[in-house]
Amino acid sequence: MVFNPVVVSAVGISTQRQVDALYAPAKYFTKGQCHRVAISTGITVEYAVHTSPSDDVQQPSRNERVVLITGLMQPKDTWATLIDTLLSDWNPSQQHATLSILSMDNRGFGGTDAPFWRYTTRQMAQDTLALMDHLGWDAGHFVGVSLRTVLSDFFESQVKSWPRPGLGGFLGQGLAAQTHFVSDERLREINDAGFPVLIVSGMLDIIIPAAESITLKEHMNGDHVRTLFFDTGGHGAGIQFPDEVTNAFLETIARASSPRA
Repeated sequence: MVFNPVVVSAVGISTQRQVDALYAPAKYFTKGQCHRVAISTGITVEYAVHTSPSDDVQQPSRNERVVLITGLMQPKDTWATLIDTLLSDWNPSQQHATLSILSMDNRGFGGTDAPFWRYTTRQMAQDTLALMDHLGWDAGHFVGVSLRTVLSDFFESQVKSWPRPGLGGFLGQGLAAQTHFVSDERLREINDAGFPVLIVSGMLDIIIPAAESITLKEHMNGDHVRTLFFDTGGHGAGIQFPDEVTNAFLETIARASSPRA
């Protein structure tokens, strides 16, 4: 089925709060906030977890967990703008939940080990799952960008038992990006799983053209799959339009947290 996206126009960064969010890495990724741990896949990873403060009057009954998955050769603090906006917009009383956000350096980059060998996106997905196991996270909302978005393809099949809701590093991540493939059948399986999906793209993206996101949507249909296309958005649409993307993501969390009909 041919999909013609609704393309939105947005002002983008225009307020002091949005500008301040661009400088958030120094706020959220200090030496004391980052941790290193050996995980079951045989490497040591560096990560950070940020949690919203709970309401002093009413203790939320649950904790929503978000897993941020970075792109090719991107450090975990790439997500600082989104983290800052999410934590600022999250209302524990209204959501009846606290919010915890996990970001990590993938193998081959940042503070995570860089074994000199070929990497695959499946390995990187397993690294993320292993870190979640270490943290005691049995479920989460996954957010990927660029290369890392393809990792989301592996999660549903590997976590079916979950409740709903250096040079070596450069070469390894490059090979992982170049050799990744997801069949049409696999996309149908992901679509049929029925969990909420949000596809965000910029019409001016020259790294992963919007046509690729349109093709993805054509393979994933139904009310559980929604899109957000920006007319002047590039590869960093999430940074260009932080409020619009955050609002759409919070709506996706709400959909995932609601009981199925």
